[in-house]
Amino acid sequence: KKALQTLGGDAGSDEGDYRAVSWSPDNRYLAASGMWASDNNEQLFLRIWEVSSNKRVLNTYYAPQNYLTQFLAWSPDGMRVATLGDASGVNMWRRFGGTLLLTYVGTGGPFFCLAWSPDGKYIASGDDNVVRVWDTTSGETIFSYLGHQEIVQGISWSPRGNYIASTSN
Repeated sequence: KKALQTLGGDAGSDEGDYRAVSWSPDNRYLAASGMWASDNNEQLFLRIWEVSSNKRVLNTYYAPQNYLTQFLAWSPDGMRVATLGDASGVNMWRRFGGTLLLTYVGTGGPFFCLAWSPDGKYIASGDDNVVRVWDTTSGETIFSYLGHQEIVQGISWSPRGNYIASTSN
């Protein structure tokens, strides 16, 4: 099979180490994140392309906080992107302009998964062995579930937003 389109540069270019990719809810944009390193200078990046034109509409770099970006997810309205690293927290970005809106660090333990609520008001994240639900405007934790004995590996909201399912080892 043949790739329809390659985003991010030509083969062999120094684009960085991509770790996560996600489509916007309207299928118009593709976000990717990862790490770029040069001469002992490491930076994390978030890049967004408008797929129809292959135009990069966001290319933002930020200092690593002892983690690599492992996961990213769009808000249901497609206006924000949350990036998650394995040790430091969740960053929430504005799609246009790349403004860092909020950083959620929880207890400082490793993060492995996140999911937006259907209305975009909350994010549930797996912070070590705890599921935390936090407000996407204030960053305040509004609920913590402490029932897991191992690292939380997956989270999903029900379509109506009234239940959360989570998994662990």
